Amino acid sequence: MRTRRSLFALFLVGGALSCAPAGQPVAPPSAARESVTNQHTLVLAALDCMTAPVVYDTPPWAASDPEMDTYGPDTSSCTTAARAIGVRPARLYRMSPDVLFDLRHAMARSPAGLQPPGSSTDLLSFFDQSVAAILEARRAQAALVGEVPQATLDAVDKIRAGQMVAKLDEFGRRSGANGLEARAVAMLIAANRFRQIARVPAEVRPYVAEPLFGMMFGSDFRSEPPP
Repeated sequence: MRTRRSLFALFLVGGALSCAPAGQPVAPPSAARESVTNQHTLVLAALDCMTAPVVYDTPPWAASDPEMDTYGPDTSSCTTAARAIGVRPARLYRMSPDVLFDLRHAMARSPAGLQPPGSSTDLLSFFDQSVAAILEARRAQAALVGEVPQATLDAVDKIRAGQMVAKLDEFGRRSGANGLEARAVAMLIAANRFRQIARVPAEVRPYVAEPLFGMMFGSDFRSEPPP
């Protein structure tokens, strides 16, 4: 588990470093850079929190903050991000819609003239695409835990769903400032879904592998749905 946390941090730190244009001198500290950095840190902490059930195998739900605290350090980013916007960490962990709205508002908010053109829009797009992919992955995780080995057709559809993570990866290919981070998040989501293969019956394994292979090789790789 600690290894996966280190990998997640490594990908996101690498992405953050890639945001600086090549060949440009490092600018001195400024209010604009501090504003963007704070928003960027908020996004990464929030995403780390929401991916915990998928990446770190924490439980899919937390009814309260004390319950979430029992999950250990893998949910510490929930407290960091939630405190920044004044909400309860467990509600961020549950991805409550009003909390996601508050997060978007906090990312978009900055004093006039202090934010480089387009940076807020890019960050919001990265956040929105990531949230959609995480929701898709958490539904798949719930289906894997709750319905395998007797998976229903609806559960199989959730398990093999990979449209949102593929869109996140494609967004990363097109995006400038947050492209590397978007692709890192997409790969981690898909790879951790693939990691569940050892825990499911053989007949379900092609559907578990589908999001990762589909992202890597295209939609032609998609397997046939069960009869």
